[in-house]
Amino acid sequence: TFNPAAPSGIALSDGNLSLSFNNTVSESVSVPVTMGATSGKFYVEFKYTASGSGGACGVGVVDLDSVGTLEGFSPGWTRIIYFQSGGVRSDNTAVATGLAITQTAGDIVGVDVDCDNGQVRFYVNGTLQYTATGLSYGRYGFHFEPNIGGSANTCTVAFNAGQKPFKYAPPEGF
Repeated sequence: TFNPAAPSGIALSDGNLSLSFNNTVSESVSVPVTMGATSGKFYVEFKYTASGSGGACGVGVVDLDSVGTLEGFSPGWTRIIYFQSGGVRSDNTAVATGLAITQTAGDIVGVDVDCDNGQVRFYVNGTLQYTATGLSYGRYGFHFEPNIGGSANTCTVAFNAGQKPFKYAPPEGF
């Protein structure tokens, strides 16, 4: 579930499995799930239940040990996010652009994490879009998170970690 200590501008619902952003400040806001992982393989799906404005709504993985606080970055890798605009950012650096058409309401972004091999993969509606490798994590492990940046952005996302049937089959081994 999403962390119930969500920052202002974020409304949680459906047992903390859905959230709505209404970010009116010019900074990134994110809400990681409550538990992280330091070993094993995990697959989750995020469903955009309402389209974001501004293209800065995204989902991905954060290393809370590196971040310290959600607003304060420290040196090294802290998060990798796949944005609705079809781009992937690692921390504040674009690592891929133009991957898929802009995701809209109803689209599913699958994210798999291989903690043992430091790999994260992003899928849109079941099709692999991007693979990040060479990632490491601190004592709190990887956490899945939606993220929104910029000003006046809105977005609504539902989180499925297997409590409901997945829309798309997880990759083999996950």
